[in-house]
Amino acid sequence: MGGLDAGPTTTVVVRPPLAGPGAPQRLRSVPYVRPLAHLKHVGSFGQVYYLRRVRAEGFDEALLVGPGGEVAEGAITNVGFVEGDTVVWPDAPALDGIAMLVLRRELDRAGVAWRRQPVRLDEVGRFERAFVCNSMGVAAVSQIDEVRFPVDGGLVDEVMRLHGGGVGCDLTGLVRVRRVVGQSAHGRRRRVSRQAGRS
Repeated sequence: MGGLDAGPTTTVVVRPPLAGPGAPQRLRSVPYVRPLAHLKHVGSFGQVYYLRRVRAEGFDEALLVGPGGEVAEGAITNVGFVEGDTVVWPDAPALDGIAMLVLRRELDRAGVAWRRQPVRLDEVGRFERAFVCNSMGVAAVSQIDEVRFPVDGGLVDEVMRLHGGGVGCDLTGLVRVRRVVGQSAHGRRRRVSRQAGRS
């Protein structure tokens, strides 16, 4: 066995895919934005706390909202909105999740327009539909706080179809790899690769 000089170890766990969301999701907004939101990290107390709190209130997901009312992301999802024939992703501090990155690529391939723009909580009612996505799939959003959305038809159905076509595909170019250079226990420099992206 390696000891202190062995270097980084990679562990891979293989299991069957999780079942996707079976029903439209109800979101409750909460006043929280993850620190260093563009990175996937273990500092998840805030998002777990709010997710548990909104689930205790009967909601499915917490919608993280910044101090100026800007919609950022879900506690464990990315959120998208539909405006006409365009998908709108909130332009706020958030993790670019793998499911969202796959969807963006598949939207491009299908010729479906998408853009990032600031989305304020008090403006979500102007969108026609909404959805969330993560490694478990894509689900329509039926409600954000008191605002209700239709859950069938429209561009959300196309987003779900495109996500299904992109799953299991080549993810090359979708994940940003960051090199972190640190010191080992013996003072020698070591390199560790970290991936940024919500799965």
